[in-house]
Amino acid sequence: AFLAALCGALCVAAATAAVTEIQGHPTFIEGTSAWKHVGAAPLDRLQPLLFAVRQNTEHLEKELMKVSDPRSPHYGQHWTMDDLSVFANPEGTALVHKFLANFDVKSVSTSTHGEYVKAWMTVETANKLLSTTFHEFVSKKDGKTSIVRCGRYELPAELAAEVSLIGYTTHFPVISTLSVFRALRMDADGQATPKVISSYYKIDNNTVATSQSSNAVFETINQSYEPSDLKAFDSEFGVPAQSIAKVVGNNNPSSCSENPNNCVEAELDVQVITAIAQDTHTTFWSIPGSESFLEWAQAVASDSNPPKVFSISYGSVESDIPSSQAQAF
Repeated sequence: AFLAALCGALCVAAATAAVTEIQGHPTFIEGTSAWKHVGAAPLDRLQPLLFAVRQNTEHLEKELMKVSDPRSPHYGQHWTMDDLSVFANPEGTALVHKFLANFDVKSVSTSTHGEYVKAWMTVETANKLLSTTFHEFVSKKDGKTSIVRCGRYELPAELAAEVSLIGYTTHFPVISTLSVFRALRMDADGQATPKVISSYYKIDNNTVATSQSSNAVFETINQSYEPSDLKAFDSEFGVPAQSIAKVVGNNNPSSCSENPNNCVEAELDVQVITAIAQDTHTTFWSIPGSESFLEWAQAVASDSNPPKVFSISYGSVESDIPSSQAQAF
């Protein structure tokens, strides 16, 4: 009886101790073409961890196509943020919260339906929480910007089954862009002017049909826009004066005159979206940090009334993105 009880206790302990290891890049310690390894991260440095909870998305794509395909009888019958709760995984979110409660976490924030859980803690706590060692890397471009990443981490198997990935761990961001600014003739003959774009997509009326319409441009890597540039663009191409209704995050217009490449992507986004969909409530939504796609997804999921349309003109090399991160986004 004693042996049977001991065997049972050992089996329970083994089950409790079951962990799942998540591996990063095998040459993690060497850094990347953009990031140079510095050493073990300072233990007192604050580090975020962004848990993407697996959602019940088995039928998500089917439902998305129903409202997006013009041939569908459900076309245009878009879901509200509250409707999206059917895809939520509250049990998974609860497991993340329970796990974090065992450690010295500074703060925790959770998106509306529990899709994302973001926690702040020291590197020392993060090392313990994920059974790993975080290292510091510095940008080879400016020699100043630094990030903290790990080569691998562990989670209790039960929790790992409910989490698609943890941001700010094994994935290195790409923060540099090519200098693409060049002067164009002001008449832009042959270029993609608002008139040319509207003609190509057979848009007869650029004024939105309802005041309830809203859209936004996603911006990152410190891109900004200058309102006076938007005014000049509208005047040059015969567009009624447009404006940005709301700015979320950072926008530094003065940086545009310092270096046009600080604003070239954001200005293109702002000028085109406001010219094609005129008199819309347009938001300039800027996301900082080295996990901007995940941070944006969390921010939108946490907003009770986000813009109805987002324009995202940024991307990453697909082969550099783990499938788990793509699915989480």
